[in-house]
Amino acid sequence: MALLHVMAQLQSEFAYTLHVATFDHTWRGQESAQDARAVATFAHSLGIPCTIGTASSGIANTEEAARNLRHEFFAQVAHAVGGQWVALAHHRNDQAETLLLRLVRGTGGQGLQGMKEVAPLPSDPQIKIIRPLLGIMRADIETYCQLHQLPIRHDPTNDDSTYRRNQLRLQILPQLRTMNPQIDHTLARTAELLADEHDFLESHTHQLMQASLVVLPNGTLKFPLSVFDAQHIAIQRRLLRQMIHHIDPLVEVGFDRIQTALMYKQSPHHFGLIELGGGIHFQLTHRQLYVGRGSSLVDYPSPCLSEGTSVELQLNNAVELNDIVWLLSDQEHSSNGIILSLSTDETVTIRTKREGDRWYPIALQGHSKPLKKWFSEQRIPIAWRAVLPLIVVNERVIGVILDGQFIAAWVDQSKSINLRKLSLSWVHEPKAFRSDTNL
Repeated sequence: MALLHVMAQLQSEFAYTLHVATFDHTWRGQESAQDARAVATFAHSLGIPCTIGTASSGIANTEEAARNLRHEFFAQVAHAVGGQWVALAHHRNDQAETLLLRLVRGTGGQGLQGMKEVAPLPSDPQIKIIRPLLGIMRADIETYCQLHQLPIRHDPTNDDSTYRRNQLRLQILPQLRTMNPQIDHTLARTAELLADEHDFLESHTHQLMQASLVVLPNGTLKFPLSVFDAQHIAIQRRLLRQMIHHIDPLVEVGFDRIQTALMYKQSPHHFGLIELGGGIHFQLTHRQLYVGRGSSLVDYPSPCLSEGTSVELQLNNAVELNDIVWLLSDQEHSSNGIILSLSTDETVTIRTKREGDRWYPIALQGHSKPLKKWFSEQRIPIAWRAVLPLIVVNERVIGVILDGQFIAAWVDQSKSINLRKLSLSWVHEPKAFRSDTNL
């Protein structure tokens, strides 16, 4: 009633048009119907039209069910009258109660920020909620109602301590006021400070998303693991939440699921899907983080071979494998490729891995390790391991082509004498390649 009276007085000054919407949840029978009629009577006395909504029978007797129905009704009325804003009468004490309520339920920084003065209507984000009284204490609003002799009505539901919010209002907050008489101000101010910090962190996270996120044709989101790992864990959590929200704004994922995904990221031995919620999954490779829907988010790398492939390359003879042309040449090419230093009696084979393969990672400086173990340590997806191209010289694996990049093995420099340099190239357009090389 106070909100309606104030906004009616300011109508001409700020040039807006009001329409009142009041909703009867039908929990209190005739009493709640009389409340709705009283609102309509007061609105009409101010020359403002009013629409009354009534819940159908069988509505669940919960705060959440009531709020959802109320919001849906507000959206319907707003569309019917051409409204873009819904003004609600939440005040500063409500803000304090909301912060405590969410803290008791368990929430992260986003929940602890409390209500905002301007926010999307949950049932219809195109319509905005405004809360003009959010900075004003309930006691001041009651004083305003008395001064202007407004026809206020008391809802006895607010005295029912079976509702959790009422427990906080009637039992917990009075006890806290004995410790801090300004506890309502303190809690509301905390919510405001957290809201400011949340907005800053969300903006920073959004900038990271804009700079680095790639949306694949199937809707899967791909994000560079190096950029993700460089962020503070608070930003990592927000990145995951924003990716989830990008895929489906209605999916809510709890802290535990996000934390499980981050713990999974620390282990080098997992390559499967982690479910975040709402059918959305999380998956890693050696260089990328994927979030999306489906049984597998990671496409095969390029180039790749058919499992069991093994082809010995002849100098200046092109070989086509899986729509990619490979060429070992004594001339350098501008296409994808690497330079090999070989003696005349060495053969070059391109093949997939075999059981028992070992190789010499540069970090081990001459010592070998099983290729299978190295794949695991590098987070190479299991589905990739059987199709990655290996470059083999005289049965020694000298490199792996991993998602377009050549990862070389350690080479004993003391033996690198009287060698010839050859170019090993691969391209995705066989016809253009053959034309360029006159083959």
